[in-house]
Formats: sequence, structure tokens, C-alpha cells
Amino acid sequence: MTSNDGAKLGENGVQFEHDAARPLASGVGFTAQRTGVRDGLIVLVFLALIAAGLFASLRPLTGFLVNRIPVAVDASLGEKLGALQRASGHVIEDARTAQVRELVQRDVLPYLGAVSDSSDAPLGLPRITVLDDAAVNAFALPGGEIFVLRGLLDAPAMNDDALVGVLAHEVAHALRRHAMRGLVRQHLLQLAAATLVGGLDAGTVTLVGGGLTLGDLAYDRSMEAEADEVAGLVLLAGHRPTEPLAKFLEEIDTMAAVPALVLNHPPGHERAARLRAMSASR
Repeated sequence: MTSNDGAKLGENGVQFEHDAARPLASGVGFTAQRTGVRDGLIVLVFLALIAAGLFASLRPLTGFLVNRIPVAVDASLGEKLGALQRASGHVIEDARTAQVRELVQRDVLPYLGAVSDSSDAPLGLPRITVLDDAAVNAFALPGGEIFVLRGLLDAPAMNDDALVGVLAHEVAHALRRHAMRGLVRQHLLQLAAATLVGGLDAGTVTLVGGGLTLGDLAYDRSMEAEADEVAGLVLLAGHRPTEPLAKFLEEIDTMAAVPALVLNHPPGHERAARLRAMSASR
């Protein structure tokens, strides 16, 4: 029944209004939406707490596992990786290559005793390979082989003192088994990610995966800082100045405009400041 003004009347004549444009269940829908958001936030907070626990235990667990892997595994893996690297690039054998090898033997290795401890890997004479590559870089493989790229030797701020520091930094990576630690850590991260995101939607997988990646980079930066410390101690033990290496690290900051958050090295100016602080404390 309908009244003259268009309002509907019930069977008992009682008038009530209903706006057809507004669903009767709109309040229920809003409550369900709010509940879904709340539940989603609870899940994310729960995952964040699990991730925090995993990250807190990641470093000691990585160290525990690496200490139970024979050092011979590093050497075997490094030999295979080195062969692949040499096959994929042009190896340079010239006077500068001989100079790099001499610096390692004369100005790095004799001073490692000042920074080594019982947990460090035993190192013999590491193999030094110079590649014809314009990138300003050097890297160490498991077991101790060091690759130096031509671009590093050609860098404007590079001299013998800075080069000794860079070489000591790379030797430190082998000494502290950083490459093996990185490999073990990567496997643990993959296992953690699989545990956290199992059965979740793609958005949550992306969010958790991004957090794992940022945590992984932070750990890489800590290993780089440790290698910098070893380099500084080697330079000081050999009565070489740390300032040339500090200036070179500052120059790295100007070579590529990459946000510090996504670098696996600390910013060059921070590394330089720590080296200068080490030298000033002596």
C-alpha cells in the first residue's frame, strides 16, 4: 500500500520510509570490509614478527653452519668459479699485473696476523687475476682468488696505498669466508621466504620478499664494513696511510647515482670516515 506522498504503508497502516538507493545490508557490508582489513593487518603484523625473529637468528645460524663446512669446500668452489670467470673475460698479464701480485705478497699477507683469529680461514698465496674490464671493481672468490678489473687500476684516485687497501679488503673477504657465508645465508633466506609466504596471495609474497631482500643487503653491508676494518688495520700495521683509500672510497660515491639503501656496500663517505677514525685513534 502507498500513501499519497509516495511513502509505503505496512499492512497495519503504519508508515515507514525506505530509500531504494541505499541497500538494507549496507551496514553489514561495511562491517565485513572493516573486519577484512583488520584481519589483513593482523596477518601482516604476525608475519613481521616472524620475519624479525628469523633475521635476529640469521647471522648466528649462518656462522654456526659455515663453521661446520670444511674450508676445502671454499677452495673447490672458488676454483670452479674462477675458471668460469677467466674463460668469460680477457686476462691481462703485464707489468701492472705483476705489481698487483707483489703488493699482495709484500704489503698485505705479512700483516694479516695482526687481524686474524681462530675462526679465520687459512690462506696460502692467493691467485691474482687482472681482467680487461673498464668497471671500477675487484672481488674475491671463495678460497681466496682475487680478480682485479682494469678500471680499478685506471681510476684517478688510485695509487699504491689505495690499491693495497683495496687488495687487503678483498683478502679479508676470503679470510672471513664472506662468500661462503653469503651462499649459506641466501639458502636460509629462501627457506625463510618459502615458510613465510606459503599459501599467501601474490601481494603478500611481494611484500615479504621485499623485506627479505632489504635484510639481505644490510647483512652484505656489514660484511663490507668488516672487510674495510681489516684493510685499515693492514695499512696501519704496514705503516701505510689510510687517507688514499678513504679518498678513493669517497670518489666511488660520485661514480653512480644509486640510492645507498639498495647498495650492498656502505656509502663511500661513511667508509672513509671510519678509516679516518681508525687512523686518528692510533
